[in-house]
Amino acid sequence: MALKSYIIYKFEEYDVVKDKLMNIQERCKNFDPLLFKSSSDKYWKREAIKKIKEADCAIYFVSKESAKSENVDWELEKFIKYDKPIYTIRLDSFDKYNEVLYRKQAFGNFEYINKSRYMYSREVDNDILIKYINNNLELDISEDIIKNSNMSPEVLIEQYKAYLQTSEDVVSRRQAVSNFYITVNASILSILSTIVAVIGALNFDYSLLATIIGCYLVPLVGLVLCFNWRRVVTSYGQLNSAKMTVIAAMEKNLPFDIYDVEWKVQTDRLGKRKYVSFTRIEKLVPFLFSAIYGAIFLLAIVLSIIYFI
Repeated sequence: MALKSYIIYKFEEYDVVKDKLMNIQERCKNFDPLLFKSSSDKYWKREAIKKIKEADCAIYFVSKESAKSENVDWELEKFIKYDKPIYTIRLDSFDKYNEVLYRKQAFGNFEYINKSRYMYSREVDNDILIKYINNNLELDISEDIIKNSNMSPEVLIEQYKAYLQTSEDVVSRRQAVSNFYITVNASILSILSTIVAVIGALNFDYSLLATIIGCYLVPLVGLVLCFNWRRVVTSYGQLNSAKMTVIAAMEKNLPFDIYDVEWKVQTDRLGKRKYVSFTRIEKLVPFLFSAIYGAIFLLAIVLSIIYFI
């Protein structure tokens, strides 16, 4: 199956990019580049969205001008939104990256790892990119597991057991976080219903107005909680996915590939049915709560119209 790669670049660099793509195609049989030759069509973003959703990854050829391009920023932001891998190749070693490629913590502070800003993308050269493409973008990290030939199998097994525990801990923490958010959101809805019932029972002059204010404020708080909840679940899912990649690489140096065999058995049982991850299921719960808050907000709008008319 061809690996569909969405090409991001500044159109003035088309000739240079074209030569690099031809070199990749000559060395990769499964390489299928998706690119535009210009952005003169005012509807190009509509077509770009289709290609981005279709693509397996993005390959971004960084130049001095592309780092300042709003169109390039828009394309990169879409790949970040859809959580698809971005591979960057600098046309010049002095070219700087777009600011949108750097992850940010809360309050706008940059996150640093090993004195380098943590990025959404992975910088590669042509040879490394070709290796990734030929491996269907699976990072070959098994060579990094055993750093020297003197490491004994016993040491590797102990490291494997310890790392396996960290993956289980991530799952436990994710479940605890989801339970916390479910409890908080359920409590908020219960409190709102209780307040509305009490206000209705008291039947004072401004009871309807008080109900309307409550129906505006509670959904706003709830929607913020649901947004953060979904982000946390996504973050835990990405972290656990990375851990499973490392575990699979470690197993290549062990007698039996437990998780690889398990996945093959699961795939055989599913047949043509698509596997649905726990992360995807967990992300539906905050969406359902968000829908409830949205309905309450619409109710507040209707009550406002009735009250002021």
